[in-house]
Amino acid sequence: MRLLPEPPSARPHNESISSGAELVGAVVVFFLFGLGLDTWLGTKPIFMIVLTVFAVIAQFVRMYVVYTARMTSLEKKRADSARGALQ
Repeated sequence: MRLLPEPPSARPHNESISSGAELVGAVVVFFLFGLGLDTWLGTKPIFMIVLTVFAVIAQFVRMYVVYTARMTSLEKKRADSARGALQ
């Protein structure tokens, strides 16, 4: 017999942290790659700005797609459970 309640899952926090790290990591990598290209080609700050903006836009598009898929999945699950409760 267990007297203590189950601890809450840390999964939502881990997903948030990993999503944030991916966002920041991708932007930093593209920024540094653009900085390297600009230094090598002597075109400061063109590639740095373009690649950083590209990375930010791409990460927000990715977050939107993941969020939309997750919400669709949850809505379907909720509708299925509501249908089951009515039967």
